[in-house]
Amino acid sequence: MFESVFDGISIAQPLGRPRTRPTRAAGDKGYSCRRIRDWLRRHGIGVVIPHKDNEQARRDGRTKFDKAAYRRRSIIENVIGWLKECRRVATRF
Repeated sequence: MFESVFDGISIAQPLGRPRTRPTRAAGDKGYSCRRIRDWLRRHGIGVVIPHKDNEQARRDGRTKFDKAAYRRRSIIENVIGWLKECRRVATRF
């Protein structure tokens, strides 16, 4: 399902047609598998996914984890959580 979701992405631009590929993709450890990482690299998308504890990270120098970008991911998760909490208000009014 990962590939089909990314194929349906459309990022609006101020001018011109929408972009179909993001610059980077951030995900939690659930998305940490070789197939997803390789697919993202083939399509020129940066990977911001931490490795699982039981997974051996590549030691070839290509795998660098951007902690600052991963921390910005929490902003989106907090907003989604807040919207889910406000569902009761939205359904009453």
